[in-house]
Amino acid sequence: ALMLSEQLYVDSGLNRTKVASLLNISEGYLSEILNSSRNINFNDYINSYRIKHAIEMFQDKKFGLFSIESIGLESGFKSKSVFYKAFKKEQNLTPGAYRKALNL
Repeated sequence: ALMLSEQLYVDSGLNRTKVASLLNISEGYLSEILNSSRNINFNDYINSYRIKHAIEMFQDKKFGLFSIESIGLESGFKSKSVFYKAFKKEQNLTPGAYRKALNL
């Protein structure tokens, strides 16, 4: 809930240390929670929020002139390559192919 309400994921410097501190738990415990409850590692967990954010931007016509790279950066990714890799891993499409398929 904190991740969504505060949009913490758009901070490209967000890491396991910061999230664990916000939750007042250890980094190891945070990893254990994610691994056992969602079967996902921390980076993939954060990237899933970032990808959802990017998809919302792709679907919103007011962001139509934004480059794919700028949407990735606005969503919290540190670089275009990390954005493309994470997006393709989760969506089985590149961000560009996804955007083109929307045909907005």
